[in-house]
Amino acid sequence: MMTITQRTASAAPWTAAILLATALYLSPAPAAAQCAGDCNADGSVAINELIVGVNIALGSQPVSTCAAFDGNGDGSVSIAELILAVNNALGGCNATLPTATPTATVPPTVPPTATPTGGGEPCPVTPTPTIPPLCGNGVPDAEAGETCDDGNTLDGDSCPSTCQIANCIPSGNTVTVDVLWSTDVAGLVLTGAGFFLNYPDGVVALPGIGQDAVVNARFSSNDFSATANDLDYAVRTILFENSGAGVGPGTLTTIEFDLCQGAESPTACDFSCTIEGASDPDFNEVGDQVECQLVVR
Repeated sequence: MMTITQRTASAAPWTAAILLATALYLSPAPAAAQCAGDCNADGSVAINELIVGVNIALGSQPVSTCAAFDGNGDGSVSIAELILAVNNALGGCNATLPTATPTATVPPTVPPTATPTGGGEPCPVTPTPTIPPLCGNGVPDAEAGETCDDGNTLDGDSCPSTCQIANCIPSGNTVTVDVLWSTDVAGLVLTGAGFFLNYPDGVVALPGIGQDAVVNARFSSNDFSATANDLDYAVRTILFENSGAGVGPGTLTTIEFDLCQGAESPTACDFSCTIEGASDPDFNEVGDQVECQLVVR
């Protein structure tokens, strides 16, 4: 078993978003003129509006679908903004974000070098992947080995930077990955978090695609409710802490992957985890104070 530490970063079943919302109890904050999450400006935040917010945070809908979630106007929905909207849904439009402007974290194009904890040897440096010459033109070129092409060469969306996603036939065996978080800030607790996990496609996979129920069924946690968006080479996940009071460092969630036929069991060095955002009970965006850790077993 190896542990690594890295520095930070179809629609989901609507019942999942309801469970995420009703699982939280957050204390109200001072009144605000604008109601976070109130897409139709009727003075309240409904469950269907929360579902839109979750989908925006997962990247399956654009921010323009409901700009009311983007309280700081940075073109994205942070974990703190999403939890604020949940609080408004539960207790009315009477909460506001702190005045500090959250900083959005974008998943890296190439996973950073990982260093195991506990005195282990550093992971080998990942070679720069070979990118087909026409990758990013929006037209999949099968002759060049492309399996997808969404018009760019960036990770973090429906197609990776290489325009290649390896196929996987499940072997019947599984690989378990524990996603944990740690911090150097004394007393920090989280009420929500989001992470982007690159996994070795062709070695492991999740059943289904996108926000399918079978995808989300592979996530389990004692403290957090998870909603995931599987991209077939990586998975973006939003988590809400179940009590609303916040929990300290530990396991965010456990993911059970299928091991592909003919593949050797991966190590932690084969994965890359980026914290994309996190929130404390006061709606502060604290993702830059959190580290993502992986345990593969």
